[in-house]
Amino acid sequence: MSRKSQRQAMPASQSCQSAATIPPRRSQRVTKPQAADEAAPAQPQVADEVGPASQSTAQDSTVRLNWTLFDDKSHRLPFFSNIPRDLYEDASQECQQLFVGELLRRHRVATKAEGIMFWTPKKPLSFREAGAKGWAASVNEFEEHFLPVQPLEAFSELPTADRNHIHLVITVREVDDVVLELNEFKRYHNTVLTPGATPSEGAKSSGYRKIQADNAQAIYDGRRAPHGLSTVAPPIQIFHPIFDDFINLVNDPGVQPTSDDLKQVQELMHYVAEVGRVDEGNGGYNAGLRKRLRNILQADVHEEPNSDGTMADGVVILQLRDAHIASLILEWKRELGEGDCDPSLQVGLSMKRSWIDPSRGAIREKCCCPTLLVAGGGPWLSVMGGVFTDKFIVQRLTDMRWNALSSTEEDSRIYHNARVFIALRQCLVKLQDFYEGIQDVPPLVQNQPHPRYFPYPTSFTARDNNSLTRFRYLASLETDDACVTYLAEIIDDAGVAGDRVVVKFVARYGEEVHEFLAHHGYAPALRYCGPLPGTKFSGIPPGPARSATPGLLSLRSDLMHMVVMDYIDAQRNSPPDVREQIEKILTLLHSEGYVFGDLQRQNILFDADGKVKLVDFNWCGRYNMRLRDEGLPGGLQNEIDKNVNRIQVRDGPYAYYPLSMSMAPPNMPSMWVDGMGPLMQIRPQHDWGMFGKLLL
Repeated sequence: MSRKSQRQAMPASQSCQSAATIPPRRSQRVTKPQAADEAAPAQPQVADEVGPASQSTAQDSTVRLNWTLFDDKSHRLPFFSNIPRDLYEDASQECQQLFVGELLRRHRVATKAEGIMFWTPKKPLSFREAGAKGWAASVNEFEEHFLPVQPLEAFSELPTADRNHIHLVITVREVDDVVLELNEFKRYHNTVLTPGATPSEGAKSSGYRKIQADNAQAIYDGRRAPHGLSTVAPPIQIFHPIFDDFINLVNDPGVQPTSDDLKQVQELMHYVAEVGRVDEGNGGYNAGLRKRLRNILQADVHEEPNSDGTMADGVVILQLRDAHIASLILEWKRELGEGDCDPSLQVGLSMKRSWIDPSRGAIREKCCCPTLLVAGGGPWLSVMGGVFTDKFIVQRLTDMRWNALSSTEEDSRIYHNARVFIALRQCLVKLQDFYEGIQDVPPLVQNQPHPRYFPYPTSFTARDNNSLTRFRYLASLETDDACVTYLAEIIDDAGVAGDRVVVKFVARYGEEVHEFLAHHGYAPALRYCGPLPGTKFSGIPPGPARSATPGLLSLRSDLMHMVVMDYIDAQRNSPPDVREQIEKILTLLHSEGYVFGDLQRQNILFDADGKVKLVDFNWCGRYNMRLRDEGLPGGLQNEIDKNVNRIQVRDGPYAYYPLSMSMAPPNMPSMWVDGMGPLMQIRPQHDWGMFGKLLL
């Protein structure tokens, strides 16, 4: 289905082509590419974000190529990809599989590798020109403008354009009469059918590198293969409340261990502290470990093989009507690194093997399979969590904790470790209640939205009348695997659909700025901004004090918020007065003491009346009006100076750029202006600088 994003509408086209600019070459006979209609699963991706590209990385391990999807029916923005140098210097046909992932990730277009063709423009094509609306539609005869790159011809043999030009044109032709958007169901199905290496083999560094390079095998845990796809995913807390429950219980002062709890944890710590402990009895080291964990968790921790013969070091099994499922999976080595395996990687692979087991299909297709994971080696232990949406996501709920006594005065370590185990014990009971309550959830239907793919919140308290408002998810609004923005529709008690809304999950949000612009008609109406249902704030330790390093206040906690706003059916064509409208918005914001911070093209929408609506208020907030900026439009600084006293300027906190900016793809800084950077104050001059770079 086509999806119009609240950030930017980019549905896949029936006829898709992609372009890149290189100086003229000798004319060749070309055939006009045909439209693509359906596709095979995506493969590893190597793309970065939108922006002009430099020729190569500092270490020359990759070469960046600008490209754009040529589509005469839809507006497509140019991108660039980091091409591994060995592929760059090999036959161009070897890069087809790489661009399968790029087209899927950037344009939601899935195709087979053999359906991709590469072209170069006969005349230089600037980055700005290729990104302008209407450019593709103005190309009447494709073959008169572009030359094909022959399958055995290397990209390195092509002339090199400067960083402001497109380097490649990619077209997608019909293959076996099938080219479709890849949906969650198809990806879910491919993952179930691709078990990959066994957990013990896959957890070795060489094995895991191969796994993380394969879209169907990858565990989304933040570990990535060289030049491979990103495995950063949304927080698992938004898919099931059990993970927030665990974090809250660990930090809740009202949850206290008993004397028996402390003694049992002390015994476990004594057991795992012995270096190279020999087998205990007939069951071996893990048998002794499981016995102690049974006492602490008050649950039957035992070994149980999957139908394919793989078996984790320990599981807690729930016996349901439809299947036996593991609510907890354990992987533990006598010492970290034993057998060349990383238990924190192995436990994620064991979770996958457990849930793709055919015997668990009925339960698997009703929910996101929330699972608690424990990984350890010797005296080290980490509690993790995992879900299976259309991919397996595994994230750490604790650091790797030390479970041994290193001094004579460490009773507090026993106490704090005991609180972790108590939280785990209570969450196992909650998970059992959850799984026993999903028997009546309707089964998965091919190509239909299903709750298992989406976050668990499905209601909010309306801001206008405090009534409980229910909704159901329809689709993700971004193609990135880290998408936290969803299209949904309001439903009444009978399930009848009403208005469409956008539901977003963030740890930081400029609610005040969003409300301000919505009041003036320059942002979607905000219906809700607050904690996820059931979230407890009191149990979370406070973040940095106000006297800490400037910018650290933005790092206070990882507590997730849910934001619900009206859906804007965005128009593709910019209104004639688009720049004037944005200038008015920025002037309004800055004169009232606000900054936006992330004025990129995808955060600017146009409604049916041609009015500009800004979205994505994650970075927004107040700025210090007593400081003066350079380069502001005439008269704006005077207006700011006049309003300082009227607005009751506070001493903070002010808006700062996020620390994550330091991990932005190499091309993203090209969108920034002087003064922008991680944990730096957001200033009006930055908004105006980004405005000057916009392609509208």
